[in-house]
Amino acid sequence: MERVTARTKREVFMRPFKGAMLAMHATLSLVLSLLTLLAIGAIDRLPYSPIRDSISDALKYPGALVSSPLYPEGIHTGTGSPRWVYAAVGGNLLFYAVVWFLIMLLIGKRHSRTSEPE
Repeated sequence: MERVTARTKREVFMRPFKGAMLAMHATLSLVLSLLTLLAIGAIDRLPYSPIRDSISDALKYPGALVSSPLYPEGIHTGTGSPRWVYAAVGGNLLFYAVVWFLIMLLIGKRHSRTSEPE
């Protein structure tokens, strides 16, 4: 006979909510990603500094990596300038959404481990 513990009761109770939790985490990660992009854009409004430019460029780099296979010469690819920007912003949005999603999963796992009764 299987021994019923508080952990197994909690797992049975939480099963229907797992899909909703993942959807909530995905939506929240997209919102946080958008806020991250707005914060990165706000960096450029600070007074000029080479360090400011280096930080801004490093934070925008994931989007440039995503758009580089589509436009190998960057914004200088024919008439690719407007579309290159869309690819770069979309790449950054996706990259930071994944980063925020993983952060929320790690926090959730850590929180569930610390809140479990023994």
